[in-house]
Amino acid sequence: MKQKYAVLFPGQGVQYPGMGETYYKKYNKVRNLYKQASEILGKNMEKICFESGDEFLKETRNAQPAILLTSYAAYISLIEEIEYKPQIMMGHSLGEISALLASEVLSFEDVLKLIQVRANAMYEATQLNKGAMCAVMTKDIRMIELACEESRKSGNYVVPANYNEKSQTVISGTEDAILNMMQYFQEKNIASVQLNVQGAFHSDLMQFAYEPVLQQARKLTFHQGSVDVISNVGGNFYSEISDYPVNLSKQIVSPVCWEQGMEKIKNLGISNVVDIGPGNTIANIARRQTGFSSILSETENHQELIQFFTKSDNLSFIKKCLAVAVCTPNKNKNSQEYQEHVVSPYQKLVEFKKIIAEENRSLTSDEKEHLIKWTDEVLTYKKVSKEEKNEKMKEILMMR
Repeated sequence: MKQKYAVLFPGQGVQYPGMGETYYKKYNKVRNLYKQASEILGKNMEKICFESGDEFLKETRNAQPAILLTSYAAYISLIEEIEYKPQIMMGHSLGEISALLASEVLSFEDVLKLIQVRANAMYEATQLNKGAMCAVMTKDIRMIELACEESRKSGNYVVPANYNEKSQTVISGTEDAILNMMQYFQEKNIASVQLNVQGAFHSDLMQFAYEPVLQQARKLTFHQGSVDVISNVGGNFYSEISDYPVNLSKQIVSPVCWEQGMEKIKNLGISNVVDIGPGNTIANIARRQTGFSSILSETENHQELIQFFTKSDNLSFIKKCLAVAVCTPNKNKNSQEYQEHVVSPYQKLVEFKKIIAEENRSLTSDEKEHLIKWTDEVLTYKKVSKEEKNEKMKEILMMR
């Protein structure tokens, strides 16, 4: 039985030099993506992602396309291995655009056009209004909101920007306001950490970027996606195609309702979530929430992630091949043929089941083809009718 799961994509601040290079080296499909992205964006994305330093990557106009490309590369690498999609997707800030790409709401080319306008407009906004962000670790969200209100009354602009989970809220504001707020929280013995970002995202200090993003989004073609996506604005599912341009521009100046989105995932009975993209920030946020049985990070352990989704399906696939081989009545009277072409391939199936169970790993595509070939050989030499053989093999192929 396939595991139901939700995919979560990270936002800005998770970037690091060399991110995505593993996927680039392993998958030809990923290398083609980087080439295509470089042509559309007019910049060498391989060099930006794999060779740039921290400060260059931190710059908004570089960080956004680099994170999006890395996240999408990680996603298609996962799907290449496990061969089935999630039930729900959600992305944190920039990650929402990664989700719309992965869910096929937007084409790769349209996403890159949008991200280029978004990144450049937000970069300009950061130059016009110098700002910062910090994460505050307390469950007293109302206290944070009141502290922000008092700061604004005194002329220091700061607002709640990300409602990540019950014990972490991110605030966004001018550089002085953020430093003052961090001092205030320190005096109250409340931990706070400044984020590795260039500006005051999800606040009115980003207002300069709102209109360019809205205008660009309205030029794009949005489709009915293959997977449902939860919006950062309000933490609700997109319901109408007309919602996309408005929400994508609104989220730039509005708080990210991440906790509400996670609650929605949990209430739908999905207990497995996967952080796809650079770092493990999103996985760590999810681990501080209750109700999820498996919280996996693609970055932390790619192979463990693959095994989680494929090991039970692999055994089911082998068991199905064995069941078909055993339960199909034999009509072949030739004992030599039976020994060579029924008993021998059947023994190979049994041995393979033992190997996969012991090694607790996923099947490769080539191994699946061998299992299909041996099962087909058994049916052929048991002399079953063509119709019966086709029907039984169809059942197996549907599980591939």
